[in-house]
This record gives sequence, structure tokens and C-alpha cells, in this order.
Amino acid sequence: MNKNIGCALIFLAFVIFSIANAVSAKPELIFVVILAIGCIIFLVRALKLRQIANSAETHAEHASMLEILASRLPLDISSTLTLNAGESLIYKLNSVGLTEYVSDGSTYSGGTQGIGIRITKGLTYNVGSSRGSLTKNPEARRVIDTGVAYFTNQRIVFAGPKQSREWLFSKMLNADVEGNGVNVSIAVSNRQKTSGLTWTDHTDLTPGVLLAIAIDYSEGGLAQAKARCLNTAKGFRAISQGTPAAEATAIANPEANQ
Repeated sequence: MNKNIGCALIFLAFVIFSIANAVSAKPELIFVVILAIGCIIFLVRALKLRQIANSAETHAEHASMLEILASRLPLDISSTLTLNAGESLIYKLNSVGLTEYVSDGSTYSGGTQGIGIRITKGLTYNVGSSRGSLTKNPEARRVIDTGVAYFTNQRIVFAGPKQSREWLFSKMLNADVEGNGVNVSIAVSNRQKTSGLTWTDHTDLTPGVLLAIAIDYSEGGLAQAKARCLNTAKGFRAISQGTPAAEATAIANPEANQ
């Protein structure tokens, strides 16, 4: 990020310097420069307002989706997922990414070439050489498949063309939600590696929001899951109407204020 900012500042300084030179050579260009700057400011402001409008519209749509979901829980839809005894389907994300911490290979470092001394025919001894070392690159979170995710009151199941995962709430050790629910990482006792889900369909609900509803259903039952849907919907609607994020968060989580 800092590198990108530095490059942008250098480019901006170059542009300003070029404009200054052009204006000093031809003062009549000052009016053209002022007009160009005005157009740029107008376009940037218009794009920013459009982005804000799109964000507000998305939050309003998600609020409506959660309100509808609250009225329909538990879902009674046909799916390829076989439910266990006492298990209820909460939501089906038709497009979601499966993430896992993996390494992108290894890096070779060190090693020096020495001087080859011929001892006899077919035998050469290298003096002053040393072997390098092969170090495995640090693991980073990467998308390893894209598929469907089912959220129930007992587990989350991912099914893709290459991978499948099941996260049982009874075996869950920890769950991290990042980026307003865009990324979810779940550690379970029956799997060594932490894996999770990432948002790919921006018209649908995020994995983080659905995980919260599923856990509420698991721990507090249907009524608590419906309350989570409605409270989160109120928070999204508040944001779409310009309410500050802190106030919207308090609206979405009324239990935190009790």
C-alpha cells in the first residue's frame, strides 16, 4: 500500500511539474489547465457519489433478503444435501469460494560455486563451494475452489468440483470473520488446517452474516436465528440511509447493549 502511494505521489509531482513548465512557456494555457482540473474534480466526485449510492442500494437489498429469510426459516427447499436428524436448512449460497492456507512452493537461497580441481579422469573436486538451502514459502490464504455452501443449524457444508468441506459446530474451535463478513475462517478439531469461505457473489448475503445466523440457530433455536436476521437487516437498512457505522452496528447487535 505504501509503495503504491509513493508511486502515485511521484507521478502527481511529475504531472504538476510538466503543467508548470507548459504554463510558463505558454501562459494562455492556464485557462485550459483550470478547466481540465475542474473536470477531473467533477468526475471524481461523481464517481464517489455513484459508489456511495451503489453501496447504499446493496445494503438495502441485503436488508430485504434478511427480512424475507426470517419469515421463511427453516427453509423447505430441495437440495442435494442430506440433512441429519434434527437438522434444519438455513441458507444455500450458490456461489462461494473455498479458502485454505497453502504455500505457493519453495525458495532456493544460498549456495556458492567453487573452483573445480581435476583429481583424476572422471573425478573433480570443488574447492570453496557450499550447498544452498530450500525453504518452504510461508502459507497464505488462497481460494482453492468455487462451489455451493449450505448453512444449517448443525454445520456448514461446501461442495465444489474439486474440493468438499464440512464444518461441524460441535467440533468448532474458533471462527474469524473479516471484511464485514466477506471472509470467514473456521478451525475445527477434526481437521489440521484452518479453512473457510469467501464472498464471490456480491448480490447475495455474505458468509459471515450467514455464519452468525447459523450459530444463533444452533445455540438459541429458531427464534434467536430469526431475531438475528431482523436485527442485522435493521443495521443494513440504517447504513443504507446514511447512519454512521458505529450506530448501525449497535442497531444490528442490541444484545451487546444489554
